[in-house]
Amino acid sequence: DNILGQYSQGGSTDESIYCKIYSGDPIKVNRKTGDKKAINVDNPSFSICWALQPDSAEKLSSNPSMIESGLIPRFLVYNSHAELADEPRELLRIEHDVKDRWRHILLTLLSFRDRPVGANRIISPSPEAFVVFADFADLAKQAGRSSGILHDLPQFPGRYGENCRKIALILHASEHLENCFNLSISKETAQKAVNLMQWYVWEQLAFLGDIRFKRSYKRVTKLKEFLFRRDEQQDTAGQIKKAIGYELQEIMHLAKEFPHEIQVREKETSTKGGRKSFIVSIPRQNQNNL
Repeated sequence: DNILGQYSQGGSTDESIYCKIYSGDPIKVNRKTGDKKAINVDNPSFSICWALQPDSAEKLSSNPSMIESGLIPRFLVYNSHAELADEPRELLRIEHDVKDRWRHILLTLLSFRDRPVGANRIISPSPEAFVVFADFADLAKQAGRSSGILHDLPQFPGRYGENCRKIALILHASEHLENCFNLSISKETAQKAVNLMQWYVWEQLAFLGDIRFKRSYKRVTKLKEFLFRRDEQQDTAGQIKKAIGYELQEIMHLAKEFPHEIQVREKETSTKGGRKSFIVSIPRQNQNNL
């Protein structure tokens, strides 16, 4: 509710501070009450683990502002599809040595916050790991381009590379602990991070499936409403772009996804050469049904 702006003046969303913290950008908050009128945080850092009900997660992810701002694409999403479980028949315990190892790891990682000024705080990838990260990021960006499978949600693949590097950083620091600043991220660790990120990508795509369909259906409905008012319920792609801002590539994707709602064909011309023109129309059998 806070992020969606329920308690803000005018109902504006309040995700910008979370986006800045994700990248470690400085934060300044101006306050109307209290002794301090402004709060400055130079090196913000925190981790968020949300356990949301599916309907709450869908509500958050369906908000255009949450996607356009990049907040939701910064998260690694997983839907457990949890079922009601049977009661255990014996008391479940975590072994003491397991708890001790985790305690040591977490306390060591937390201690890095208190490294003295001037101490090495940078962990770099090895040249081989750098290539692994770059290859994965380029592949992700291809998916977000106009011809890619995530052309309608480019904000998500735009963050895959950065999230992958963050995963690698955690794996590296957890493995090497106190010595992590003296070693580069290895190619093997980078590949483990890529594998983990790819798993999260597929989980995210499954979660976004219904949201993407509803979004596309809303877009194709708007396009049909425009065509319905045109002569013969058709118009050129160029005129559609001028009127409602739809690019040809998006129209092509919508026609492929909803072939019974709209269709696209190349306009026949009497002269050779020149730029191709495309006609977008409502299929004849569907022209009386908006």
